[in-house]
Amino acid sequence: MNILEAIMYYPFSLKSYVKQFETEIENSYLAFNVNGQKLHIEITGFDPPEILEKLLLEIISLFFLYIGGYPKLEQLAVNNEVRDITNLKAKYSTSITFLKEASILCNIDETTITEKVLANYRRIPHMSISSIEYLISNKYESVIADHKIVLLLHSIEGLTDKNIYSELRAELKATLGKKSTVEKYKPHIYGILKNYFFNYHRRFDFGILPLLEVNGMEFLDKITKTRDWYSHYLTYENKPERLKHGLDMTIYFYIIFFCIRAYLIDHIQVNFDEARLIEYFYTIHDYILDVKYKKDSPLKSKVYNINKGIKEMVVMFEKVQNKESNKM
Repeated sequence: MNILEAIMYYPFSLKSYVKQFETEIENSYLAFNVNGQKLHIEITGFDPPEILEKLLLEIISLFFLYIGGYPKLEQLAVNNEVRDITNLKAKYSTSITFLKEASILCNIDETTITEKVLANYRRIPHMSISSIEYLISNKYESVIADHKIVLLLHSIEGLTDKNIYSELRAELKATLGKKSTVEKYKPHIYGILKNYFFNYHRRFDFGILPLLEVNGMEFLDKITKTRDWYSHYLTYENKPERLKHGLDMTIYFYIIFFCIRAYLIDHIQVNFDEARLIEYFYTIHDYILDVKYKKDSPLKSKVYNINKGIKEMVVMFEKVQNKESNKM
């Protein structure tokens, strides 16, 4: 019998997102316990330690999809012997920029960590997922925005379902008109954005596309032309409608990365929380309003409204204090 114990950390309280539970996967017993920002996982089984370690890494790869990034692994012990974790691959060290409560799509519990879910996860294309994991790691924090978004866009081609490519291309052709050109890449990204951004944007009035000064097809076109321009070194005249500014690239990156996660969660047959998807995109709307337009109205997300309320309360208290000081 071997016992693996791991202590991990997220930069926010896990109480609302991680349950204390036990489950069995491939004849190993897993116990999950949470204490504030720390998560303790214990895996007990007859398999060799290296197999248990591989199982642990697969489990936290599910966390990457559900939470939006890897937890910081603080300690790993096998049979009470602490292991060296300094040589973990860089992809397991997610940039704190992406570790936000607003990014969480699923809880970690007995319904999202199962043997069936893990089997489904093993069937999805991991080379493309690994590329994305590196893109949001600490090692890539200093990489410029245009390079990151182009690599993200390339990874999508390895993720999408080739069986419905022709169907998506025909749908785009019908939407854009018979005389329009549907670039080879466009159906790949459309298949993801359609179900996890465009449809929800229309139903719940995210207000993001107007702030970006595009409609859905123009959003799609900018992504495609940005990928083609940087990948094939085209001239400015060939692709004038590409993304050109770092801030716009960052916003598009946030949207696309989130949609990829929702797409993959669906493909491993786990139900994500639709309300969280909606709230995330409301937060993106408010982020754009703040950083791009320097405005704080009209806000849509809970977090920005709460922050605005706090700021207004502070201003009110300062005014009261100033009045009291003037009376003295």
